[in-house]
Amino acid sequence: MRIKGIGNYVGWNERRAVGGKEYVLVREPDNPHDSCAVLVLSNERKVGYVSASRAKILAPLFDTLGSGGYVVGGTGPTDESVQLWVDIPKADVLRAFVKSHGF
Repeated sequence: MRIKGIGNYVGWNERRAVGGKEYVLVREPDNPHDSCAVLVLSNERKVGYVSASRAKILAPLFDTLGSGGYVVGGTGPTDESVQLWVDIPKADVLRAFVKSHGF
């Protein structure tokens, strides 16, 4: 999925430097705009957020797992696009993982 809000954190000319194949998803339960917020980091830099609808699904699962961050794949800018993309685990797969590990 496309990382939301990147224009607020990363300029057009910076995206090649911060975009890549690896991102970290971090829960932000104290976010004043969305208590289910999931922040996206690249090279330890805030680049945006997971969409609110997907964060609403992921937040309780991430909270159950209790880690500080989750490394996922993604895509940086290409010759055709300056957007940053992140690979989000499917909710049913993540739920099965949580259940199989006794959380």
